[in-house]
Amino acid sequence: MGDASRPGACPSRALCDPVAAEQDAPPVQAISKLERAIAAERQRGKDGHWSFDANRLIGLMLALERAAGAKTGPTPGGRTRQD
Repeated sequence: MGDASRPGACPSRALCDPVAAEQDAPPVQAISKLERAIAAERQRGKDGHWSFDANRLIGLMLALERAAGAKTGPTPGGRTRQD
């Protein structure tokens, strides 16, 4: 079996490292993708599909919150987010 860490070993960067691929996308596109992924994961949960993963849904929601926060700037009250 091949080593996915080798350059050129993965056919698509989004398949091997979706986080890095998402960082390359403009913020509006990233937020739109996250919203679609959340909607799809929620639908899988409603349908009782075997591939539904609550942890994936939570992770997507946290990523959306972080991406939206980075786009909008400081939080209400004038404080900046401390990560």
